[in-house]
Amino acid sequence: WYQANWHNVPRIAFVNKLDRMGADFSDCVNQMKEKLGINAAVCTIPAGESEKFQGVIDLIRMKLWKQNPNDASHMKYSWEEIPAEFVSDAKRWREQLLEAASHGCDELLTAILDGTPISEEMIRHALRVGTLAGKLTPVHCGSSKEYYGVRLLLDAVQDYLPSPVDRPPVLGI
Repeated sequence: WYQANWHNVPRIAFVNKLDRMGADFSDCVNQMKEKLGINAAVCTIPAGESEKFQGVIDLIRMKLWKQNPNDASHMKYSWEEIPAEFVSDAKRWREQLLEAASHGCDELLTAILDGTPISEEMIRHALRVGTLAGKLTPVHCGSSKEYYGVRLLLDAVQDYLPSPVDRPPVLGI
């Protein structure tokens, strides 16, 4: 992590195994903030943890990613409304996401302060700019064993990280 800081390498974090006993997403994010010194832009949160894990809530879309449990290929999913028991947590985490993302884009900051509607594209743009500038780290979560959150993580790699063409060559290595 510190080498990536030294070489200004943008990165994304993924909190895995949230379906396992003892999972604690909030504590993990707090440890990343404390130990790694990141400005965490939490993009997804778990809908339940441990044995109560139901899926992943996308805070940009404000929807629940629901896998089809009968699909052996793990390719079928649906976007559903956030269950009532998670709505208040989702709203709280989204506020924190907007605050973190606003470090990357003045347009988003202005929209937040003016109270104007904030589009998904505006959030994604702010996250990309902030990630490339090293001002924030997008954080996703899920259970890779059951493919929860993996597609969202791969989309985030495409949306927020630079392609090799965007990065200058590293000299002196």
